[in-house]
Amino acid sequence: MKEDKIFTYEEFENVIKRFEEKKIKYFVFGGFSIDAINQEETIHEDLDLIILNSDKTKLIEILQNLGYSMKKLGRMMIFTKINLKQIYEVGVLIMKEFKKYYKIRGNWHEDTISKDAFEKENYLRIKENKFRIMPFEWFSLYTNIKHEIPEKEDRRARAMNKAKYLSKKIKILNGREIRRLKSDPKFNSG
Repeated sequence: MKEDKIFTYEEFENVIKRFEEKKIKYFVFGGFSIDAINQEETIHEDLDLIILNSDKTKLIEILQNLGYSMKKLGRMMIFTKINLKQIYEVGVLIMKEFKKYYKIRGNWHEDTISKDAFEKENYLRIKENKFRIMPFEWFSLYTNIKHEIPEKEDRRARAMNKAKYLSKKIKILNGREIRRLKSDPKFNSG
């Protein structure tokens, strides 16, 4: 019997709700952030997060309480949960805090990001799922993996163009404001 590796929106909501309850400062990147900017729901294999190093212990406790087991993959932490015929996977990058900046170290990259950029509260909503995504200025850094599947590449490219546009226009927005912006030709040019 083969398990499916699909991260459902129900599981997404369950994880994010726990982070909000424990006041973990997290940022969603990857597929779910692309969905939020494009205001569409698609299927994802995993959930990609960035968290502060100071929240690492709380994150591990929350995910283990939800039934996830942890393994290290280079500099990333990978959490996996198998539930009947379903596999859930959460990939986590750790952000270290310094006096004026954060440093994010992944397996293939390392970035230094000003504290001001990450102090913005970029919340978006897909249906009832409200969550924090990384600041729009940094969106392209963490969604820059090219996809061989044309539909995924098109979604990623559209979201990157919208994120660039949004970073110039507004600091905080929600799904309703994005839907309103859809009437702007520059927003839809991506």
